[in-house]
Amino acid sequence: MLAPNGVRTEDAQVVLIDWECAGRGAAILDLGALLLKCQCDQRGDFPAVIDEARIAAAVDGYTQWRYPSPHEQDLLLEAIRFSICWRGAWLFARFAGEGWTSSVEPLLQRIQRAHLLAEPTAHLAHISFAKEQRKTR
Repeated sequence: MLAPNGVRTEDAQVVLIDWECAGRGAAILDLGALLLKCQCDQRGDFPAVIDEARIAAAVDGYTQWRYPSPHEQDLLLEAIRFSICWRGAWLFARFAGEGWTSSVEPLLQRIQRAHLLAEPTAHLAHISFAKEQRKTR
């Protein structure tokens, strides 16, 4: 099964696309969101426990095309938290217009779970980046 934003090419490779927030900006923000979201299950729910293998695989794939600078790596935790806060602000703006309903609570709990995963995700990504860097030496 392909992820909803995966495209299988003619040579049987899978390419991930996501144009939802396409635009110019800091690449570290996209990386932060990727590292957080790559842990979600098929329903988009965050796990109770970090999936180290998924983070390592995301870092491995990412570094095949681009390696974040040391400064970007220093900002990774803030980048992950930014994506969470941005999503939360978007939800609050939506609910301000639509009103507070019973659907709000699960969405806010999802944001809270994401926030709890931010720091361990960034920590494991730093470890994976160090391993990737040692491979290239």
